[in-house]
Amino acid sequence: MTLRLSNSGASLILALSLIGATPSALAEETALLTPSAIGRISYGGPAPEADAPICTGALVAPDLVLTADHCVRGAVNSADSVYFSAGLQDGIPVAIGRGKEIILADQNVAKPDLAMDVALLRLSAPLEGVMALPPARGASTAKAYTLIAYARSAPDVQTRNDDCFALRKDADVIGLSCAVVSGNSGAPVLMRDGAEMHVVAVVVAAAKGLPAALAVRIPSVLVTQIDPQN
Repeated sequence: MTLRLSNSGASLILALSLIGATPSALAEETALLTPSAIGRISYGGPAPEADAPICTGALVAPDLVLTADHCVRGAVNSADSVYFSAGLQDGIPVAIGRGKEIILADQNVAKPDLAMDVALLRLSAPLEGVMALPPARGASTAKAYTLIAYARSAPDVQTRNDDCFALRKDADVIGLSCAVVSGNSGAPVLMRDGAEMHVVAVVVAAAKGLPAALAVRIPSVLVTQIDPQN
């Protein structure tokens, strides 16, 4: 099976050795390659105009989308103007959700510190047919991470990089070896755990002068919103 994905404006071909795989195994592997929980965030409608600002987000509960604070802070009083197109690929989404509430990690400042540049978008209704991506529990021991996102220059296509390595790990911020572009903000940094993927952090910025990204771990105040028992 060969899956063609766009990566930073170019086509990336992933060849999968699945000879003899059962249909269920094939479906599982395909779901891992293109998680429908990851989607595009747009403003004013589900179909943004050409070159309009966009962000990326990930469904982490049936009605909660994890993204960057700077992607939604300006819409705190008009959350219903924010749309989430889950699993959008080649312009076709698996499901579309509309915002109902924006939950910021730090609501008491005009601009949060980098480590608090994370937020949740609560949708007006749970998304059906989309399996949420759970946050990772405990410290990550992954050697490489996966970054799946949408670019402003190609807003209808998921881009994927499976070779993101940690350049530096602090308590709250991770430096990654992945170049990021406009539209990638809010994208989940994923690690694979058996047959599942878990969200380790959220992309918030590009490293100045380097083909690298800065990602923030999910603050505990938001983890409890996602999973009250955590």
